[in-house]
Amino acid sequence: MEPAPLKNGEEPKIQKSRATNDLKKNMEKTKLLNLLAFLATATGAIFKIMHWPGASICLIVGSLLLVIALILGLAKNKESGASDMVNYLFTGASVFMVVGSVFMAQHWGGGRVFGMTGHILMFIMPLILLFQKDDSKMSNSFWSSYLVFVFMMVTLMMSRAHHQHHEGETPQEHTEEVQSE
Repeated sequence: MEPAPLKNGEEPKIQKSRATNDLKKNMEKTKLLNLLAFLATATGAIFKIMHWPGASICLIVGSLLLVIALILGLAKNKESGASDMVNYLFTGASVFMVVGSVFMAQHWGGGRVFGMTGHILMFIMPLILLFQKDDSKMSNSFWSSYLVFVFMMVTLMMSRAHHQHHEGETPQEHTEEVQSE
């Protein structure tokens, strides 16, 4: 027999503790997946830089684990008060960027398309948040993390543009050009 709800629509303490325990278990699984994804991806990146065998499989496994962790994190984000639109947009953008990174690292076609789609989704997210009509507010840590992300992306784009501009130049030619300016 199920216990009856308490006054004011409160759930019994037993049901709340079960839900809390389930959320804690889900968070532990997500943390473990994030750790494994980090280790596999970092190992794959080091192997790729060193041109050692096994780099591709490490990168792919790490990225798949990260995508799974992002999808499992949807429930945790919903519990933190994020609206569904922001939750799905952030997760989708993150998945696009992870897939794009793997495609670019493996020299497969479409990597830039996936990556740019993820970046565009991340850049338009504040506009969506500003025009949302519901009262859900994002925390200061979300906005600070987001601003760090935007700063990193802008810095990366500027360094890539600088690198492409000077591609094929010897260091001496680049130094001479800088000194002449």
